[in-house]
Amino acid sequence: MQLRSPHARTLATALVVVLTGCDLQVRPGTPGDRPDFVVAGIPDPLDLPSGGRDVANDLWNLARTGGTAEVDARVCVIDSGVDLDHPDLRVSRERSRSFISKGPEIGDPDDYNGHGTHVAGIIAALDNGVGTTGIASGATIVALKVVDSRGRGYTADVLEAIHFVSTPDKSGEPRCSVVNFSIGAARSPEVDKAVLKAAKRVPFVVSAGNRGRHVSAFSPAALDAKGVTVVTA
Repeated sequence: MQLRSPHARTLATALVVVLTGCDLQVRPGTPGDRPDFVVAGIPDPLDLPSGGRDVANDLWNLARTGGTAEVDARVCVIDSGVDLDHPDLRVSRERSRSFISKGPEIGDPDDYNGHGTHVAGIIAALDNGVGTTGIASGATIVALKVVDSRGRGYTADVLEAIHFVSTPDKSGEPRCSVVNFSIGAARSPEVDKAVLKAAKRVPFVVSAGNRGRHVSAFSPAALDAKGVTVVTA
């Protein structure tokens, strides 16, 4: 899915799933020991123009919606990680996690792909006169990394991240105010079930899919349930 505006080029993209015979693996411990599908990304979007709040007003219609500068809001972004040192983002290093289970990015929530940082910018880029401004410019981003630098990940890692956001932190508080899920897969009963369970505790905002196909072809975008908001262009 690509989101475009007459005021800019590509605003947002979503990660998609490519399933081929060589990509399917069965990982012990996954629900039902089903194939552990590979998640693949599309090319990085082009940068947004600079212009701060003026551009944001055009892109997100903040003049009408108002956006929010609520500093207590935390948004968990399940994606390719987030640039932990980005000057336009407020990222919680302490709360961020990597759920990558293979390769050199184990334990590292930083973003070497770009997609997660781009998504985080749409959500919460600071209103500081540099670049654009996010819809919720005061929010803190929590990076939950399930996609590596190549734009690939596994459903088992995604399921772990979904379970993570559904459990409280050490103080008993919710880990985040809302979850952004801008990756997708072919229909997966396990992913759907996990999101439905987690959405009872924290709301999910989910991308609608890619390639012009009906939303029913993707998980968790096909869900029609309380606590799950599916967004399309």
